[in-house]
Amino acid sequence: MECAYCGAPIVGTYQIDPYGQAVHVAHAKRCFCCGRFVKGGTPQMADGRFQCEDCRKKEVVKDEHIEWVDKRVRQMLARHGIADISENVSFELVVPKVVPGRAPTVSHKMGQTVTMTTGWQMKHKVRMLNHLHRIVFAGVLAHELLHVWQNEHHISLSSELTEGFCNLGSWVVYEMIGTEVARAMMEQLQKDPTPVYGDGFRRVKALYDQQGAGSLAATMNILKRMK
Repeated sequence: MECAYCGAPIVGTYQIDPYGQAVHVAHAKRCFCCGRFVKGGTPQMADGRFQCEDCRKKEVVKDEHIEWVDKRVRQMLARHGIADISENVSFELVVPKVVPGRAPTVSHKMGQTVTMTTGWQMKHKVRMLNHLHRIVFAGVLAHELLHVWQNEHHISLSSELTEGFCNLGSWVVYEMIGTEVARAMMEQLQKDPTPVYGDGFRRVKALYDQQGAGSLAATMNILKRMK
């Protein structure tokens, strides 16, 4: 077995990433986005992040990239019963320092939704971490769009149920995409150790599984009765 970072044989302790790559413990440098170990010589971004080659090739950095992903995520959520998400949403790609200081789990640190009410109209701004792989971007965007949807419908749940439901949106999008990266993100959602995002997701996912029809809307109807 060779180290994915330096190429030398591995003797003794090592680490394995979600993609099956092994590295010496001292070489465990992960892509900030997908969690893959990067190869030796991978340059750090200006803000200190490492980005693997695959994420660099498929990163979301332009408005047309955002529009492409947004359209497809909305279609996937619609197939799970959430078809009336407001179009009054603006997007901003941000550097890490703009993202709120939450516990460092990939599943929920990459986006933020701010809703403002002017008169009778709601406006939403979704901030997304820059340089995300388009599949990771899709999952995070699904989470944020479900915040938009809950705000538009004046749905007020506990933090655990609110974030758990939004993470369920990420889950169904990743499940429909079904690639190696998507499966790795699903694993991170399952293993998230935080009480609100991790425990919340697992609690909501159990209710979703009981429905058997893949309906986010039906799951929300149950959650609203649990208030």
